Amino acid sequence: LRLQRPLVRLGLRPSCDLMPNHGWLWWLKNKFDSIAVNDSHVTALGMAGASPTEMNMYREMVRVYPSLAAFGDVLDERTGESILRFIGRAKLYDAAIQRLEAFYATGFLGQWLVVIPEHRLVAVRMLEWFSGAEQGDSDFPEFHSLVSALVQIS
Repeated sequence: LRLQRPLVRLGLRPSCDLMPNHGWLWWLKNKFDSIAVNDSHVTALGMAGASPTEMNMYREMVRVYPSLAAFGDVLDERTGESILRFIGRAKLYDAAIQRLEAFYATGFLGQWLVVIPEHRLVAVRMLEWFSGAEQGDSDFPEFHSLVSALVQIS
């Protein structure tokens, strides 16, 4: 896999500033240098329809976080589900992306395609449709995490 090719590079970069893990046709697993929340993000939240209480909760989160996980932990602790409804409608943070660690696609019945270029690893989970199959019947949301654990991506 040659990630230097222009079309491949385009396909593996964030598709919008609002969601740096949403690529063009792929979900992206980025390694972040930092996640920054500032006053402009609080303002964007208000413009997207947040209540004054929600804006005050988010204002308390203004700072630089060392990782997306650290930001997520504080977000859960401070706001619960409240702010999450604005993801995709307002730019809630600035992400400094260090590098792309992996990219993946998910499909019906928990099918997965995970690519970790640095380790030249491609993992696939396929299922055959069966009569009466429903999306939740065979989901395997841990697949990506388990594949990443093989090469110790954090």
